Amino acid sequence: MFSYEVLKIIKNKIFIYAILFSLIVNCIFCINHKIMTEQDVDIQRIEQTEKINNFSTTIQEVIDQAKKNQEEFYLLGMTDEDYNLRYQKSVVEIYSDVQQNVILSLDIVEGWGSYFAYHTDSFFIFIIVLILSSIIFTQEYATGVYPIISCSKNGNKNIAISKICSVMFIITGIIVLFKLETWLIIGFYGKYSNEMIALQNIDQYLLCPYIISIKRYLIISLFVNIITFFLYAEIIILVSVFVHNYVITFILGGGILGINIFLNNFHYIDTDSPFKNLNLIVGSEVTPLFTRYHALSVMNHVVPVIIIYILLYMCLIIVTNICIVWQYTRGDQTINIKVCNKRNINADDEYKRQIVHKKKIPISLKKSYRYPLFFWEGVKKVNSKKILLILCVLFVIKWNLSKD
Repeated sequence: MFSYEVLKIIKNKIFIYAILFSLIVNCIFCINHKIMTEQDVDIQRIEQTEKINNFSTTIQEVIDQAKKNQEEFYLLGMTDEDYNLRYQKSVVEIYSDVQQNVILSLDIVEGWGSYFAYHTDSFFIFIIVLILSSIIFTQEYATGVYPIISCSKNGNKNIAISKICSVMFIITGIIVLFKLETWLIIGFYGKYSNEMIALQNIDQYLLCPYIISIKRYLIISLFVNIITFFLYAEIIILVSVFVHNYVITFILGGGILGINIFLNNFHYIDTDSPFKNLNLIVGSEVTPLFTRYHALSVMNHVVPVIIIYILLYMCLIIVTNICIVWQYTRGDQTINIKVCNKRNINADDEYKRQIVHKKKIPISLKKSYRYPLFFWEGVKKVNSKKILLILCVLFVIKWNLSKD
C-alpha cells in the first residue's frame, strides 16, 4: 500500500511539473548567487588571516560582556537561581570552551559559506510540500472514494498510515534533491574547502557556540530541514482531514507559512522569544540556530534552542500524526443503505436495535455479512432491470432456436 501511494504521487503530472519547474528556477538562482573571483580569493585569504589572529580576542569580548552582565544582575539583587544569571554563566562556560578548543584554518571557505547562506531552495521546497500535503488526503474526499475505503476493516487506518509515510518519504527525497542541486551548482562555480575544519571558519558562524566541523553541521542542518518540512506537511494534512477541501487547505497552508515568515522577519519581536527562534523559517534556514548562543528557559533551566527545536518538532510530528489517523478513521461520516429484508443481516446488537430501512449507520460501527462481497455484487447485478431484460430476450431467442 505504501508503494502504491508513492507511485500515485509520482505519476501525478502536475506535481512532477511543479518539481521540474522549481528545480530549473532554483538552478538559475544558484548560478546568479555570489561566486568568488580570483581577486575575491586573495581578499578572503587576507581576511581569514586577520580572523585567525583576532579570534581569541573576539571570543574574549563575548565572555567579558557576559561577566559584566553577571555583575550588574548581582547589583540588582538577583540570585544564582535566577535564569538571567544562569544564562550568563552558561555563556561564559560555553565560549571559554570554544576559545580553548576551536582552531581556525587558512582554508578558503567561501564555497561552504555561499552554500549555507543560500536559502532560496527552501522556499521552493515549502511550495512543493504545500501542494503535496494539500492533495494527498483531499482527493479521496473530492472523488467520493472515502466512504468506500472506510467500509473495509482497518482500511482507512492502514491507508492513513501509508499516506503519511509516503509523504515523509517523498519530502525527504525532495529535500535531498534540492540541496544536492544547490551543492553541485555552487561547487561547480566555486570551490569547497576541507569539510573537517571548524565551522567557525565561516564568517557567519564565527560566534557559533558549538565545537563542530563543517561536515557535522551539514548533517545536522539536513536533519533539521527534514523535521521542519515534516511538521509543516503534517500540519497541512491535519487541516485537510478536517476541511476535506483542496482549495481551502492550500489557502490555510499558505497562511501558516505566511505567519511563520512574519514571525521570523518582524523586528519588534524579542530575539530570545520562542516565536523568533522556533518558527518554521528558522528550521528551513538552520543558520540562525548556530550563528551565536541562543537558549530558552525550561523550568528555570538554560537549554540551548537547537535542542528545544529538535525535541519540540519531533514531539509535534508524533502528535499531529496521531491526530491525523484518529480524525481520518473516527468514522464521523455516514452512508445511506437500504436493506429489503432484515433476515439478510447478521449484525451486532447495535444494528438490531436500529431501524433498518434507510437508516444512517456510522461507518465506525463494526458490521459483518454472511456471504462474501463478490456474492452481493453478483446479486446486485442480477437484480438490475437491464440485466433481467437482456436475460429474458436471450432466453426467448435460445428457446426459438432449440425449437427449430
